[in-house]
Amino acid sequence: MKNDNGHIMKIILCKGQFLGPISGADEAIVTYAIQLKKAGHDPHVLTMYAHPSDVQYQVPLAEAGVKVIHITDHPAHFLLAKARKAACRLLHISSRPRQVLHRDAENITRRIANLYLRECHKYLSRSHADVVHVVTPDAATPVLINASHAAGVPVIYQEMGTPYYSAEHGPYYERLIKALPLCAEVAALSPGLADLCRERYKPQSPVSVLPIMVEDLRNGDAKQQQAPSGPVTFGFAARFDEMKGLSILLRAFARMNKKVPASDSYLKLAGTGPQASEVEKQVVSLGIAERCHVPGAYINRAQKRAFFKSLDVLVHPSLAEGTPNSIVEAMSFGLPVIASAVGGVPEVVSEEAGILIPAGDENALADAMHRLASDVELRARMGLAARARYEQLFTPDIVLPIMLNTYDRVGRKDDRATTTLAETAATGGPPFSLHPWMQAEHAK
Repeated sequence: MKNDNGHIMKIILCKGQFLGPISGADEAIVTYAIQLKKAGHDPHVLTMYAHPSDVQYQVPLAEAGVKVIHITDHPAHFLLAKARKAACRLLHISSRPRQVLHRDAENITRRIANLYLRECHKYLSRSHADVVHVVTPDAATPVLINASHAAGVPVIYQEMGTPYYSAEHGPYYERLIKALPLCAEVAALSPGLADLCRERYKPQSPVSVLPIMVEDLRNGDAKQQQAPSGPVTFGFAARFDEMKGLSILLRAFARMNKKVPASDSYLKLAGTGPQASEVEKQVVSLGIAERCHVPGAYINRAQKRAFFKSLDVLVHPSLAEGTPNSIVEAMSFGLPVIASAVGGVPEVVSEEAGILIPAGDENALADAMHRLASDVELRARMGLAARARYEQLFTPDIVLPIMLNTYDRVGRKDDRATTTLAETAATGGPPFSLHPWMQAEHAK
């Protein structure tokens, strides 16, 4: 699938580093790159720093023939991140000192990233790229944007979450806003998040919608209908940290199990992160250890597929989000979803496909889990609706044309680029105009 003139585009997808083993932004870059390669284009993945040894994304990129480049092997930012986490664990510092610690760490990582501005510029200047696509704010993001602009390569910044979603990350967004005027375009994951970017960033550049893309790993296998008397398995797949609401989930699960026989409900937690040890203790203290399984983070497609196929419901009680990969992945497997109504989640999970709850509301979460645990027909209906919504909004066939049109629009140096959805539809262009979110944006 070339662009409308048959041009093979070279796209460089960038971020400061692969975080591993769980990062929605990392997974988005990997999926974007692999699907662009399958479509006949020439995507490269560029990181400022070499990734840690536990990052699993190198393998699928290599198998797809996508080249991965990093600017430096400097380990300072890895050591700093580990030191910051150790300090938080050992000192049990309060929220205000933690924010100060994050700001100090951001200042140091920013200075480290600035050391590699010249190397980034040199690489991008000789890359002959059509577009540079930078995702998510970190200390390296402004450097990558500045280097791309200085190299004369059009750059897109894509926000993968909710702008200013926590005070601790404020410094990253402050630096980002200063670099945004150098971007040809800013992209968000949904129309609502695009509006939020316009409000909070007030960018000079246009803001467009570029949804996440999730590969269909179901391999044509339909979700097996569960017998009414069968046990119900709830699942959680995300980083184990405070913002993901995992402690709230465990308490809600324990509360729900007071209403449901112990043999009728289980909870699987896929992931790892700074709260891992706290999760182990909380599971025991709540008396749910026998019904709670923590398999760790899945590290390949087969493990991910096995995890989602073992579930009946996905629960994602985050306190802040963009449009989470795990929710869309669960929908691709025909699973109903219970999630917090934050960020772009309400645009992903319709009332037919799941249940939305107020963020942090333990009682509402327990009630929603009890409702789905008690009603197999409701789970089946919601699962079918979730699968249909995935097919409508997030498959590679649906999202890739939007990406290609965005790159074509930003990367062209003349007036031949596609400029509006209406013009593309009228000329029989790619089917991205059929995407409901594109229609909503065009109507504004």
